[in-house]
Amino acid sequence: MAAIPSPLERGIRVALLAAAVPLTVWTANQVFHAVTKTRVRLNHAVEKKDAADLINFLFESKNGSYNQLPSRGFLLKVCQALETISSPEDVALVTVPEEVYDRIAELLKRFIQKNDTEAIAAVLLLVYRTSFSNRVCKDRYGKLGISRMALEAVRTHHLVHRNVALRGAAAITHLAAWNEAGNRNLLNEQGACELMVEMLDGAQARSDTAVARATCEAIRVLNDEARLVKSGAFEVLTTALLAFGQSDASVAAEACAGMGRLLNYDSARAFEERRIHLDLQLGACEGLVGALGTFGTSAVAMVEEACPVVSALCRHSDGAQNKERLGLLGMCDVLVGILASEEASWDLNQAWMVSRACTAMADLAENCPENRRRLREVGACEVAVDVLRVFAERQIPDVAPVACSLVLTLIGGDEEQGKENRTRLEELGVVEAVRATHKDNVNKQRTLKALGVKD
Repeated sequence: MAAIPSPLERGIRVALLAAAVPLTVWTANQVFHAVTKTRVRLNHAVEKKDAADLINFLFESKNGSYNQLPSRGFLLKVCQALETISSPEDVALVTVPEEVYDRIAELLKRFIQKNDTEAIAAVLLLVYRTSFSNRVCKDRYGKLGISRMALEAVRTHHLVHRNVALRGAAAITHLAAWNEAGNRNLLNEQGACELMVEMLDGAQARSDTAVARATCEAIRVLNDEARLVKSGAFEVLTTALLAFGQSDASVAAEACAGMGRLLNYDSARAFEERRIHLDLQLGACEGLVGALGTFGTSAVAMVEEACPVVSALCRHSDGAQNKERLGLLGMCDVLVGILASEEASWDLNQAWMVSRACTAMADLAENCPENRRRLREVGACEVAVDVLRVFAERQIPDVAPVACSLVLTLIGGDEEQGKENRTRLEELGVVEAVRATHKDNVNKQRTLKALGVKD
């Protein structure tokens, strides 16, 4: 039988219970206010789209220093908020104190050791958001080993956790951009090119558009042509263009940016060393016609990247076959249609797109009578004269030399197609259009001479 407590013991127990009630209420109030304060600051940063404030908040202690490491739960909460104001198009500079870079490195090392993929993905998001256009940050991350650790984390876990693949590719892109002698070289030496090609191939198998976009961008920025060509990057970029090029303009743009560089690099190599063979180039022709035909000027950036690939295919040692294939697939019609549809809105912002489209048409027509015919039949002569007139009227001189090159190519040679193109251009007033261009037009006199007139 339990002993009955004495009056003194009962009094002590009552006193302790009475003291515990206000202590419990005070503690609950403190926790409530702390949670509320955290939520308010997170919401405020999200509303302001202030990524720097979110990241600073993650590492601040009560005295305002950046020495403490956040808990895993707080890290995930802040990164979830950060992701709501971070998109593939959101690349604004985020400036934080240099001490924060050290803490991020410590966090990445900690969670890599624990194989915590969710937390690794969160830290990679921090690397991505802090390293864009920030040379100090890039250099610091290089010295801290962040580039190497991030690459190894992505290599180990990208198949396990999608966000590791997505954020890791984005982080590698930002670390490498404008940092050729530092992070870019280090990443390439550690196999970043090969890994991005492998991840892009996997993204296609899973129909994962976001990861495909991120890895295409990384391939473009890493820009080690020798490694990329050797690892089969052109083939994988081509299949990405075929898989996503008619559904996502940004994937198409990034794939084309990489393809053009690799084609130019491969074309400059000795014949026996070339790796981008004709069958791969013909596949690229199909992807380009599909992407340009689908989006046109609704995706100006994509047109700006795709047109140089058309030119590179035409100028390659296999250019004759590529021109024939592109012509049969309807590339002449597609390019003319893109420019004809946007004449009224041509301005300085569209000048680069117009120039590249004109160059692509000129390359298609060079030494190819069939494409000269196709271009005339779908309205290339009209477009060439319109480009000369509109940009002269709007005093944008840079486009005129390219448009003159297109005119020269359309009338070049003595074959029937060249003569018919010349007749059509003269009927449209090409001589007056060329004369009206800026005096600094380097092709002005040459074009007039080819047309048989003087300025």
